Amino acid sequence: MNKKVGFYSLLLSGLIFGTFPMLIRFITSSFGTFTQISLRTAIAAVIVGAILFRNKTSLNVRHIHPIALLLFFLAFPLDVIFYTFAIVTGKATNALFLLFAVSLLFSLITGTLFFKEKISYQKIIAVVLLLIGLVCFTHPFDSLGLTMATIFGLLAGFFDALTNLLRKHIGVADRWVTLFYQYLTMGVLTFLLGNFSGEIMIKNISIIPIAIIVIYGILNVSTGSLLAIGFSNFDFNLGTVVLASELFFGAIFNTIFLHEVPTTIEAVGGLIIFAAVLAANLTFAPRESRA
Repeated sequence: MNKKVGFYSLLLSGLIFGTFPMLIRFITSSFGTFTQISLRTAIAAVIVGAILFRNKTSLNVRHIHPIALLLFFLAFPLDVIFYTFAIVTGKATNALFLLFAVSLLFSLITGTLFFKEKISYQKIIAVVLLLIGLVCFTHPFDSLGLTMATIFGLLAGFFDALTNLLRKHIGVADRWVTLFYQYLTMGVLTFLLGNFSGEIMIKNISIIPIAIIVIYGILNVSTGSLLAIGFSNFDFNLGTVVLASELFFGAIFNTIFLHEVPTTIEAVGGLIIFAAVLAANLTFAPRESRA
């Protein structure tokens, strides 16, 4: 396990994820929600399929436990779908808070139970900083009563953490094959949901949204590989903390490209979140011997 490689893989994933809300903003003018998700993942599946074809890689995954495999293929699309519903039926900041808070709690419990990860002082500091940063970053948010939006947010956080748990369990050896099936499953499910929901699939056609969808698909492939490498080489719970850097990077991208300047408390929250990421980084800094 190379924790330095794991940390920077997850941090780079957070950086790429930070661009997604901005990219989605440009795509939404031309495609419906489920349609654009289906197109993005279809492009990712084609790219990964081309990599497998070039390398003459077998699509056989029988050596991976079938239950783990099935959960892995379903958890990712369910995460995206429930998160989308949480935003549509409620407030986006509530969905964001629930996604990371539940994912953080789930990763703390499962990391200790399944991967025997110890709860260190650095982990406690990183987790506490992240929670404080989340509260500031998503302020003000509505009361988290038992509404459909809250339920969707809780489910999104659970499936997000479950996806990352299975990434760590499966490892990097078969990452291209598992990514191919994962994107294929995601593309089919969201395409069917788009048809059944009756959404307007294509609003208008222009070159920029189409180009952005292609870029998004390429970035999807990059993050899929980086996350597999990252969680295979880093503490599961702290990896969730590092991924929260997407909020910090996203605020920067939105300020630069969309001119959406964060409020003072949001900016403070972003800085606290990044401090939590740095605290997670400290876990792999060895103490040099003075002997």
